[in-house]
Amino acid sequence: MNNESKQEVLALGLMSGTSMDGIDAALIRTDGRNQLTCLKQMSRPYDVSERQVLEKAVLEAARLDSLDVANWTDAIHQADALVTKKHIEFVKEFMGQFSLSTGDLRIVGFHGQTIAHRPDKGVTVQIGNGQKLAAACGIDVVYDLRGRDVAAGGQGAPLVPIYHQCLVRQAGIEGPVVVVNIGGIANVTWIHDDGSESGGHLLAFDTGPGNVLLDRWMQAQAGEPFDDNGQCAASGEVNQKVLKTLLQRPYFHQRPPKSLDRLDFDLAALTGLDLADGAATLAEFTAESLAMATSFFPEEPKQWIVCGGGANNGWIMQRLRDRLSGEVRTGAELGWEGDFIEAQAFAYLAVRHLSNLPITFPGTTAVPAAMSGGQLAAA
Repeated sequence: MNNESKQEVLALGLMSGTSMDGIDAALIRTDGRNQLTCLKQMSRPYDVSERQVLEKAVLEAARLDSLDVANWTDAIHQADALVTKKHIEFVKEFMGQFSLSTGDLRIVGFHGQTIAHRPDKGVTVQIGNGQKLAAACGIDVVYDLRGRDVAAGGQGAPLVPIYHQCLVRQAGIEGPVVVVNIGGIANVTWIHDDGSESGGHLLAFDTGPGNVLLDRWMQAQAGEPFDDNGQCAASGEVNQKVLKTLLQRPYFHQRPPKSLDRLDFDLAALTGLDLADGAATLAEFTAESLAMATSFFPEEPKQWIVCGGGANNGWIMQRLRDRLSGEVRTGAELGWEGDFIEAQAFAYLAVRHLSNLPITFPGTTAVPAAMSGGQLAAA
């Protein structure tokens, strides 16, 4: 094992998630194991035209049988160039904001933007050029963190569970505990920690939509990017018939590990609902699908810790407290930067890559054995 595993280094993580609302960056100091200090973070939103470029690439990717680079359409190439350019600009902005030099940072963990995730077909594609990012910024970059797992038969997602375990250890929380991320897609990490590094006490999977459907609904019906604090959903009534239809998908009864793509759900079932009732129904869909995840846990969790954009939605948080057994808290209540957990995680995973430490496990992605991941682009 590389001696670098015993050293703490500065790492920058970059995340652009399924909600396509922008780029998050987080600076941490870590050894990629149990030593962790979270230092700085910053966001850069995508504007409307940039989101449209990304959304067009997702739709184009959905129509292609093969997503080898040779088969990419002009729309996908355009989105790839955009993601690369915006990440280069943002890394330079971040470094200037916090007076960092290239010599300060050991590694950048670059997630890129997912445009297709079909693990059942051995496909996961994150656009954004790690080689160009490394060359332009003068810092080594670890990218394509999902590809090796999917090639080995894993789901390639979620990738954050080993970082969730590190956070829970640092907080001294007694398990079992569940860390919830409500981004575009919602996912859970069930942790009952015995102090080992094997990840053997981790179970993780995507539970259903997080914010993606509610955001789409608000954009389509009200021209708003999201339901601010869940106020619209709180004013509406859940349509139980529509909710039942949404929950009939076989996915919710499929044993984990399992993962989803942002295009696995649509708004067709909500036709005819008004703005508030549609929002209420979609918020309930997120809460109910998270509650259904409990049936797969080896033990009932003592507490749930909610991170991601959904933790800022007061109505979803209230519905989770109503539906879940055990204490429900936000990451912010523990001093975590809940909106930046994924960006921090990709910095952490990049450091683990440097020491050939595993990032995915049988219980998190269904990969046959604990596996390292990512590709290194030297500056």
